[in-house]
Amino acid sequence: MRSKTAQVLLDSARLVRTLTVERDNALAKVAEAQLKEAAYIRRVQAEKVAMQMHQKGINTDIEFPTLISSLEKAAEEGKLATIEEAVGMVGPDMGFKTASIHDMPMGGAPGTDLERFLLGSIG
Repeated sequence: MRSKTAQVLLDSARLVRTLTVERDNALAKVAEAQLKEAAYIRRVQAEKVAMQMHQKGINTDIEFPTLISSLEKAAEEGKLATIEEAVGMVGPDMGFKTASIHDMPMGGAPGTDLERFLLGSIG
């Protein structure tokens, strides 16, 4: 009777060790899959923000893949949501717009000589 009990205990210990190794391997695979999923989600979000930026004329001097990489790094630092919100506040083609005056008459513009010079009608 004792030898059967001892054999059952040995078999149980072996089975527990085997199951523990299998569980640890499965947990490692799950953790790796979660890291890959998080990286994929960061990549997709960075691509989305980069596309919005280029459509609005922001950072168009930076190549698209480079911009995506930069945004992925920002996502790792937890800054992508802020960047996306800021991009959302920018209107279309505002990235290159600067103030200009087009409807001011150039010849005979009212004002002082300094004002006319600054507006470009003198000199």
